[in-house]
Amino acid sequence: MRLSAKAFLGAAITAACVTAAVAPAAGQTLTREYFVGLWSFDGTCASGWGMGLQADGAVWYDEWGSGLWLLQDGAIRMILQESEMGVDEVLGVLPLTIEIETVEKDGFTGRYVEDGEAVTATRCE
Repeated sequence: MRLSAKAFLGAAITAACVTAAVAPAAGQTLTREYFVGLWSFDGTCASGWGMGLQADGAVWYDEWGSGLWLLQDGAIRMILQESEMGVDEVLGVLPLTIEIETVEKDGFTGRYVEDGEAVTATRCE
């Protein structure tokens, strides 16, 4: 990959990830560890429409992006490298943010900051 900004972004996101937490309406405090894992946006856990959030700050998103993530100010913030399957070239780098609205045991809802679209995510096992 020819993205020199990746190392810089990695250091910035890793530093910000250390203690960030979300306070849902129910009054519980959730750490970023709650969000680590596989999430489905269609509720089936059988398609590529979802994301994987790793404890080391890495993320894959849908079938087109990978990069880094952090939980900050009640939102999942991602910096994604856009690519196509089987192609080594990075097509673009873009931020994507999901503001968390509700959190349940096995899922959450939110809204994309970029376009206001609603998000429903189900935890996959």
